[in-house]
Amino acid sequence: MDITFFPTSEVPLPPDQVRFRSVKVAGYPDGRRVGVLVELTPFQVRPNIDITLLAPGGDVVALANIVEASEPRMSVTLHIRGNPPAGVFTARLTLGYPDKAPADQANLEFDLSAEEADQAE
Repeated sequence: MDITFFPTSEVPLPPDQVRFRSVKVAGYPDGRRVGVLVELTPFQVRPNIDITLLAPGGDVVALANIVEASEPRMSVTLHIRGNPPAGVFTARLTLGYPDKAPADQANLEFDLSAEEADQAE
């Protein structure tokens, strides 16, 4: 029995060809949480995704690691440590596999008070 998570018109790709299709980042109205929506190309081998949120001064304020993602589309809510300063934050995402160079990376700048930031393919 085959279980397919992708449209049948799309061929799952080997690890070195897997990429971010789109990444969207949006602050919650409370100013203390950030939603991250990630969409990947179809994959043959489950990838890992590291998400790091940086404050305007460059300090890490939130981290998330998705180990062996099972679906190409996922949503994560990160909680910001401490009192978030005003200004532009950065979301850094790395897509990869153990013992290999990163397959893809994405950097998005966003303001916690703004509606949404995104990077599309």
